[in-house]
Amino acid sequence: MFTNRITTTGVICRPLLNRTPLLRLKRFNSTTTSIKSTDSAKNESSTSSTTSTDSTTVTTPFDKYPIYLISIPITTEKTYVHCKYTSKALPDGQESYETKAVKWASKQWGKLENSEVKVNKQIVNWINKLLVTIPWTESCLRSIPSQDKITRLLKDSNSNSSSSSKKVDGETVVPLETIKSSKLGSKDLKSIPIFYPSQLTTPQTVLKQISNYLLPLQAYHKKWLITDLIGIPLTLPFAALPVVPNVPCFYLCFRSYCHFSALKGLEHLKYLMGLMGKDSSTNHLDFLQLGSIEEIYLNSLDGDVRSNIVEFVKGRGKADDEKLVGGVDKVEKMLISEDVIEELCRAFGIEEMKQGLKFAMMQEKKRLEDAASASVSKKQEDSTTKKD
Repeated sequence: MFTNRITTTGVICRPLLNRTPLLRLKRFNSTTTSIKSTDSAKNESSTSSTTSTDSTTVTTPFDKYPIYLISIPITTEKTYVHCKYTSKALPDGQESYETKAVKWASKQWGKLENSEVKVNKQIVNWINKLLVTIPWTESCLRSIPSQDKITRLLKDSNSNSSSSSKKVDGETVVPLETIKSSKLGSKDLKSIPIFYPSQLTTPQTVLKQISNYLLPLQAYHKKWLITDLIGIPLTLPFAALPVVPNVPCFYLCFRSYCHFSALKGLEHLKYLMGLMGKDSSTNHLDFLQLGSIEEIYLNSLDGDVRSNIVEFVKGRGKADDEKLVGGVDKVEKMLISEDVIEELCRAFGIEEMKQGLKFAMMQEKKRLEDAASASVSKKQEDSTTKKD
């Protein structure tokens, strides 16, 4: 479905200890529409004449890109997508009032967390328990900024610059208003990179998983946005209490904002995937392979997870991905552990991704354990029924 809309780029990365890891980017020019993993591309290079690997290798840190996405496999069927952007991607390089308000709210929450008042401690404990139950997919969508909050880079050959465009570090950047008024599409704008571990997944798999687990969430977030907004006026009587802060109101306001930002992130993600508007024949994403990231996964202290990864990597090339999950087997398995999350966030310098990844790990682990228990119970029931 998405194959013809993917730009492939090979990347070999060894980011084990550096907070801003250096990547060796190697671009491949291909006249084929299929996407091959690093290993399969090497194996076929001697027999295929349609793929050229004649290119320049450069060394660059992540922060070369004002905005990028990264795909982190959680299980053999689900991936965690996080968006990272710098001030270079912001209009005038300045944070919006909304972002400043969120930071202010975070500081207030920090004060509440550090409070020695017994009631406040109980409130913090209660809210933290609620936060753990929030679907991890929300943090993926919330990490993606609203389309009107960032600027895009024009391609070098583009001549559609306007008075609202400006030069930043030699690059021409344009805001959303110019993109709309000048009807700029993916052929005019530089693609936004999305990094993925080439030994653990493929661009098709990433897009398929995004389509299965992120894109259908629009109705869910709309429903809860409306519900939380309706609930806010009902919490106003709590403001009359002299000691306890109006936590219910604060929480519902926070959740309303979360659902709203998730919806805006989802809208932007659909646009980047070429699923909105007239620019639907192609997308704005450039897939970059992250080689050697599996080394971090394989260093997991969880023996079961490490075994799953070894089996998964070995099996990917042995079976058809449409028939078997990841080419291993039909049983979904965990691919990440807490120590791997710590190392990934440290290696890539994305500490803000840590909490979301941990929530994803805990929720998916519980889901798989519950599914396994239900399967065992069903087999026992079937066995008992046959005996009877």
